[in-house]
Amino acid sequence: MARSNLAFAEPSAIAASFSQPWAESFIQSIPTVTWSANSPARDMRRRPRADAVRFRRLAFNSAASKRWLVFDIDDCDAMDAPHDASLPMPTLAIVNRRDGHGHLAYRLRSPVTFSDRAREAPRRFVADVERDMTLLLGADRAYTGPLAKNPLHRDFRTFATNRDFELRELAAHVDRDAAHALRATCSREIGLGRNCTVFNDLRVYAYRAVINFKRRDDFRGFLHRLAAVADDLRQNPAFMTPLPQTETIGIVRSVARWTWKNFRSIASSASSGHVGSKAVKSVGAITSLSM
Repeated sequence: MARSNLAFAEPSAIAASFSQPWAESFIQSIPTVTWSANSPARDMRRRPRADAVRFRRLAFNSAASKRWLVFDIDDCDAMDAPHDASLPMPTLAIVNRRDGHGHLAYRLRSPVTFSDRAREAPRRFVADVERDMTLLLGADRAYTGPLAKNPLHRDFRTFATNRDFELRELAAHVDRDAAHALRATCSREIGLGRNCTVFNDLRVYAYRAVINFKRRDDFRGFLHRLAAVADDLRQNPAFMTPLPQTETIGIVRSVARWTWKNFRSIASSASSGHVGSKAVKSVGAITSLSM
């Protein structure tokens, strides 16, 4: 496979990696405060970006904004996967020195927002593109994030194009026939599709639940109620793997804050029937989860 368009960074120490031409743009593209860890079970927590980049793994995205699509390739030739799938080379390929397994990371020129102010169509579009790319790349369907290999860390070799992508550009590279055939082997929701489902179901529930909490001026109680409902939603049996708690917490906070702030317009829509019969049925099903 041709790799002439890739800059190969092989740092002897973390500091050496920071001098790579792509390093600064990577650092600026991740959240100012993000999850990071050397051992996720032991020291995973949110840290300022300047500290997080010194850990072995870190989150490229926040729960509310997706700038990176990251794919986990459990194969000794992770670098061959884009070529085999007829997909462009990623912005960054971060490869384990020991076994050749790696993460392929594609940076979007325009982040996709997962908040109640955002439209549903872009969220579903990015989830569909991510799903099809996962299948075509042969990536781990159970990869849940949010942590990815840190391209600046000495444990990994990093190949960089430093290229940004429009989401439609990535979609245009997807072999639709091949992706369609592979979808038959993937009956359960994976990747960002889980975020979309949890987000949509939770906000419908929140629109109806907020009224009682508003009467008591109890935002903390509202937040806790949404967290309890979301904890059930994230473990949906239709998901390949549960949505990580870190992602779920971000969705809960986003939905709670927006719903609380926009209570009057929501109440008006609900009273006039603009919520819709489909949403009402969904609310009924979700409400039973919190009882």
